[in-house]
Amino acid sequence: VCQYSPIIVIHNLTKKAPKGVIMLANSKLEGEIQINDFSHDSEDLFELDGSTGWVADQIRELENIEDAEDEGKTYNPGKMQVTLKIQRKSKKPLGEHLVIRGKLNASYMTPCVRCLELTAMSVEAKFSSCFLHNHLEEAPEFKETASVFADNEEMDLYFYDKGQVDLKEMVHEQLFMEVDQLALHDPDCKGLCGQCGVNLNTETCAHSQES
Repeated sequence: VCQYSPIIVIHNLTKKAPKGVIMLANSKLEGEIQINDFSHDSEDLFELDGSTGWVADQIRELENIEDAEDEGKTYNPGKMQVTLKIQRKSKKPLGEHLVIRGKLNASYMTPCVRCLELTAMSVEAKFSSCFLHNHLEEAPEFKETASVFADNEEMDLYFYDKGQVDLKEMVHEQLFMEVDQLALHDPDCKGLCGQCGVNLNTETCAHSQES
């Protein structure tokens, strides 16, 4: 039984929970996991949020805020939910591998790229990932590809080392591939004056009048 999910019984014993039985999710999972902690062909379900340390770290990175509260701006702490279904598989030519299907959604506030006013943002992502043993990393069929066909679908390809799967790094990559890096509080944001720093959305200055 997976050491990360002591309260889950049904889905560690069968591929699918019997009809009418609800599959329980665990809310605790380390950012780095061991493939040997999972049973072959069972499915482990995890539902994580900001109470998980490595998820909270990713929320803070999304926000990119250092002094919002000191400046007296309205600030609502970010939230993030991550749902993961993890299965351990063994099949040629992939060998021992871990299949992870997941989805995430986050809401957060981050500075507008033009005027630095806090801006409400959200992001969602769905992903299917497969972790292979890193001895396959140099194999011709995997050396120059970012995906692999596993468990009847094309999945993003990752590798694990000495049985250790870097889960938090995979989720981080999936998250930031979907993040809008140019947050704007308004499409018509005028930004800051390049000389005196005045917020041109709310004030005027001699420099802006000159231009």
